[in-house]
Amino acid sequence: MRLLLKTKEMMTITIVDINPDDGKSDLVTISDDNNYSLDGGIYSPTYCLGDMIWKDIDQDGIQDDGEEGVSDVNITLYNHPMRSLEQILQIVSGKYEFCNLSSDDYYIVVDKSTLPDGYEITVKTGR
Repeated sequence: MRLLLKTKEMMTITIVDINPDDGKSDLVTISDDNNYSLDGGIYSPTYCLGDMIWKDIDQDGIQDDGEEGVSDVNITLYNHPMRSLEQILQIVSGKYEFCNLSSDDYYIVVDKSTLPDGYEITVKTGR
């Protein structure tokens, strides 16, 4: 995008953006003065990974209406290969979330010793 502004002295100031797709800026002309208008911001995209630990009443591995989240279960986040990144305690609703993650391969491990007494992890059966 190019935006031309006129000043009181009738000088033209060009504000230039760098195209995020190909990294190219607009064409600018340098003539009789310095031009410091070719700048651009960068960022590192980050993502979140999460979901829910719930009481699976019908033991089918699919969360159905009325199957509520479980609190106080510890979950550890790992990236490949087997490097622990972070451990969190679930919030009251059973939802967990790890954020500020970069593009990579990840998996979680549920600390079975923190499940409520008498509970086990279900297998998705698709019943």
